[in-house]
Amino acid sequence: MDIKKKISRLLKKEKEHKFNSVIIEILAQEGFRPQIEEDYICFKNEGYLMCISLDERDPMYLRIVLPHFFNVDKQDINRAHMLINQLNTHYKFGCLTIDNFMVSSFADIYINEENPESILFRVINITKEIAHDFCEEVNKQFSLN
Repeated sequence: MDIKKKISRLLKKEKEHKFNSVIIEILAQEGFRPQIEEDYICFKNEGYLMCISLDERDPMYLRIVLPHFFNVDKQDINRAHMLINQLNTHYKFGCLTIDNFMVSSFADIYINEENPESILFRVINITKEIAHDFCEEVNKQFSLN
């Protein structure tokens, strides 16, 4: 590998690490206790475990995830998929997903490097609202778990 590529890679890693630190600092200033776990910045928010995934190829791109907030019984999996598909048509940049009978919500955003908190907390709240919408519809339509 030539020296220019090595330098470019190092600079990119430094920028990514710096931005991770900025996100952690913003969360800590708001009273959260963020921790780095694998490839995520994780923190508790109103009883929910929230995770922020950073894309190493594009540090300005974030995925905010509320993982496994709802467990679906095996017999209700098809109805849960139909409900998720129905609800996902209403969201512009977030969605619900199901994996191994566990429902998660997430939203993808590009964040402003100079003022990341301007959208970060809005999208965290939207991710929780998407999860809340699912739970509310489950209670209205049928009894899952």
